[in-house]
Amino acid sequence: MTGTTNLIGITLTLVISIAVTAYLRRSLVAVLTDLCGTRERADFWAGFSAVVLVLAPMIFALYINPSPDGAVRFEDLAALIQRGLIGLVSALGIIGMTLGHFIGGKNRAC
Repeated sequence: MTGTTNLIGITLTLVISIAVTAYLRRSLVAVLTDLCGTRERADFWAGFSAVVLVLAPMIFALYINPSPDGAVRFEDLAALIQRGLIGLVSALGIIGMTLGHFIGGKNRAC
């Protein structure tokens, strides 16, 4: 995988992660405000979640090794984005299960 393929794949992974984080932000803050009791606590955990939702896909995507011949391949780009999406879905799943646990029992999460 060449540097160009890596750059395109990492950029697309980053854009997707930021878009999902932005989409979920308002709803997440509302749920966290209810669970945490204060807006300040909710903002902290929403920020924490945003960092996880961006970094986890990047870590998965960066785990791709370049191909030795340096050729640009669609398969390499697809694999990089696929790993990034796996990281994003994993982070979303963990955050969702955690929130589901606290919402279901109406326990305080913060």
